[in-house]
Amino acid sequence: MNQEDFPLIKNQKLIYFDSAATSLKPVSVLKAITNFYNYYGFNSHNHDSNLSYLLNQKIKETRKKVQHFINAKKSKEIIFTPSATYGLNQIAFGLQEFVNENDQILLTKLEHSSNILPWIELCKAKRLTIDYLPLTKEYLINQKKLLKQITKKTKIITFCNVSNTFGYLEDVKTIIQKVRKINKDIIFVIDGTQSVSCHLIDVVDLDVDFFVFSGHKMLASTGIGILYGQEKWLLKIKPLITGGGMWIYSPNHELFAYQYKKLPAKFEAGSLNSAGIFSLNAAITYLNSLTMPRIQEYVFNLQQYCLQQLKTHLNKRIVIYNQDQKSSLILFNFKNHPSHDVASWLANKHRILIRGGRLCTKYELDLLHTDGLLRISFYFYNTKTEIDYFINVLKNETNFIL
Repeated sequence: MNQEDFPLIKNQKLIYFDSAATSLKPVSVLKAITNFYNYYGFNSHNHDSNLSYLLNQKIKETRKKVQHFINAKKSKEIIFTPSATYGLNQIAFGLQEFVNENDQILLTKLEHSSNILPWIELCKAKRLTIDYLPLTKEYLINQKKLLKQITKKTKIITFCNVSNTFGYLEDVKTIIQKVRKINKDIIFVIDGTQSVSCHLIDVVDLDVDFFVFSGHKMLASTGIGILYGQEKWLLKIKPLITGGGMWIYSPNHELFAYQYKKLPAKFEAGSLNSAGIFSLNAAITYLNSLTMPRIQEYVFNLQQYCLQQLKTHLNKRIVIYNQDQKSSLILFNFKNHPSHDVASWLANKHRILIRGGRLCTKYELDLLHTDGLLRISFYFYNTKTEIDYFINVLKNETNFIL
């Protein structure tokens, strides 16, 4: 847990409490990116040299590393994408042929826009309905009420296993087990973007059909995401985009008779983000060296410590929305100050970066009866000393005016 591994903290002389948006990158990841450009730097579709062989072996190695990281059965179930958002759009597009008019999709009001809009588009295209999963007072899925919503028309259930606001971990395995007893054919799509950085993930044990996440939230570079899908589904659904590297010419050169290549190439049209794949390889190595249970314990302890300090020094001035459970983040507001004012004041006057505003979860604002939120999110490069400074800055300010 060494801040010296993260140059941005030193170079920018800041306190970074916005890891739920994107994590900082350690030196080993930065070196992996420059290593790609220094020693490879060409397209992975070039198969005519020993160097290209070594590049493609590195890509295969990374795919296997991701497979083991989330305990998928096969490496070909791991699809490299530009982002988790792309992965969710791919799934929604691919499932068009497996739903019919008036079928039902269930999701929660805690979802990021990336796990709402693709389903809205699917509903518009196929005339489906969307209904929201009931929540408990702790803003977790109410399992008893959920089971009453399941009908023969329920085709897809999708939700984040950790929300980017409350940060609580859903009991995905139990939910899926209970639902499948009622309707075994329901397709489960899980947004794992907020969970992979701190939690052990086992997609086989969870029995999910699809699981997506982003590399940039787990130390890797931007522009690299992962779509996991059970092989049976990846063989059935169509790719969102087509192009070089994912198709086979017809033997008779018939215009409409081409075939998709085998998995995973079927879903990886065009040039892969090889630099991003190199970064993901290094990021997983770094996380594995620390171990996920150790990361989780450290981060959750930071969150509990910060909660205690906020309640001790600012209790009368703030509202905390997720103080009942351990997580990697804190969601709160000052009672008399817009969230953007506070976040901007902290960033521009004290170089403390937190998140303020809608957090890409517009429906959640209605649940909390507010037009903006403040979010602090921790990772293992944060410290209690940073929290102490942050609290001291807040308790001595009343106006938040630059």
